[in-house]
Amino acid sequence: MNLQYFIQLQKIFKFCLIMLLFFYVKSSSYCLSDLKTVCLFTFEANQLVTPPKNVCTAIGTYQSIPIPSCIDFDQVKKDLPYVYIWNMDDYSTLYGRLHENIDNTFKEISQNITNKHIDILIFDIFFNEMLPNFEALDMVTLMSELIDNLKNAHKNILIGFSIDPHIPLDVTEDFYPQNSNISFDFYLIPKYYPVDKCEYHHKHDLMLSSFESPEELTSDINTLIQRGFNLETLFPSIQMFVISFKKKNENQERWTYSYLCSASDLGYRRRQCVTNLTNLYQLGLTIEKLNLTGVFIYSADCDDFDDACKCGTFPAIRSIVDGLHNSKENTSLTQCATFGKECSKNK
Repeated sequence: MNLQYFIQLQKIFKFCLIMLLFFYVKSSSYCLSDLKTVCLFTFEANQLVTPPKNVCTAIGTYQSIPIPSCIDFDQVKKDLPYVYIWNMDDYSTLYGRLHENIDNTFKEISQNITNKHIDILIFDIFFNEMLPNFEALDMVTLMSELIDNLKNAHKNILIGFSIDPHIPLDVTEDFYPQNSNISFDFYLIPKYYPVDKCEYHHKHDLMLSSFESPEELTSDINTLIQRGFNLETLFPSIQMFVISFKKKNENQERWTYSYLCSASDLGYRRRQCVTNLTNLYQLGLTIEKLNLTGVFIYSADCDDFDDACKCGTFPAIRSIVDGLHNSKENTSLTQCATFGKECSKNK
């Protein structure tokens, strides 16, 4: 009787263990729909910023921006999918590394995936120069081998690639789906820094700048579709931080919206380059109308995380998400008088 009871307990234990492993594996594998709103952190605030609940569907960081030691990032990402952007290698440097010893590069990236518990990996390669044709073809072969090895070693990982529709076609076309057999799961469309559109006007204390108009976004997507990309694999991105400067040719500073609205040292010569909430809502709405799967929000922790602008917490991200969900525009939010406007008046 005791032996039969013990055997029965063993069976129950094995069954529970199998189910536990099953649900663990299932929970650690994600699909593209989990990337509806990816909040990427740059730690400009240098403090713990917890994203709003039910807004960010995934959390990400950059290889080039280490997580400050004072921040417990596990509190930030919690059980959300973790996106890691590999952006320390330019095109020619990565080619050199792969060509010299692809195994070492694979081991380095694979160890990062394991140690950091990365669920989604994105290669963001700066195309600083063109490789000769034979080396370009070699690069595609090497990248294909690298990606296949990573997917074999990490069965549930999603791997993306940053592709810029504004880079000349002959520079990046080797990585297009129809020209290579690299098994990328999706493509990230990088966002240009808003400072590129930030003009200096002597009589104004604040520059309102559109990160990118809905028309430009639509044009970019159509360009990539014409080049053979699948709509559901394209993810645009939106910048979030404030650009501040004193002179036209002075180095720009990156601020959070919380700092912009609480700073007491905004002198007469200081200018800010920001966007408004209506523009962000329209971008989110355009992404939804184009039937895109989701969006990446760069420097999401630069949003107003502590209601310094008196528009509620994370009003910029919430405006984008309202557009993504095709919600009716929250005019009390998008017409908020203080966000990026009244709060930055010179004192």
